[in-house]
Amino acid sequence: MRTPPFPPDASTAEDFLSVWRENRSELVSFIQKLPEDQFAKAPASGGWSASEIAEHLYLTQWNLARSLPIVLGGKFGKDKAELKSDLRYETLSKLLIRPRGAKNPIEVGPKGGMDKAATLESLQKSMDKLDKAVSSKTKDQLQSRGMDHPFFGAISMFDWLWVMTNHEATHIQTLISKYS
Repeated sequence: MRTPPFPPDASTAEDFLSVWRENRSELVSFIQKLPEDQFAKAPASGGWSASEIAEHLYLTQWNLARSLPIVLGGKFGKDKAELKSDLRYETLSKLLIRPRGAKNPIEVGPKGGMDKAATLESLQKSMDKLDKAVSSKTKDQLQSRGMDHPFFGAISMFDWLWVMTNHEATHIQTLISKYS
């Protein structure tokens, strides 16, 4: 699993999205190899099933992609002056790589019932939606507006992309370790 560069070291959103796509490719490959019954079954060690983890990743990416044009268009979210500008990326990175069993917002919690085919289709759909939402957006545009993150507060959309790329990488690592 790769992690993206810290936002100050990234020149474009593609610096995050290329890592996200590479990690997503690993996730898809892993899901394709997992037997359907194992995909839907919660692991003996507890926690979400592979299906639920994958659905959560789809929902988080879909909701981020859906929010981007709304936030950047000024219909929702916050202006640059209201965003945190002193983020400690090294500290945040350490927080993001430790599974904490945090309570997720309801809109990104798995609903259950997705088989492998539907999950794989949904994961591709959300990646396509994010690519489209970010295409042609500059770093400055993505840093000019943002929205609240449940744990980190008001952060820019550029920072959101970094956070969520790391978020997915952590879930994929957890998934692979649970089922390998």
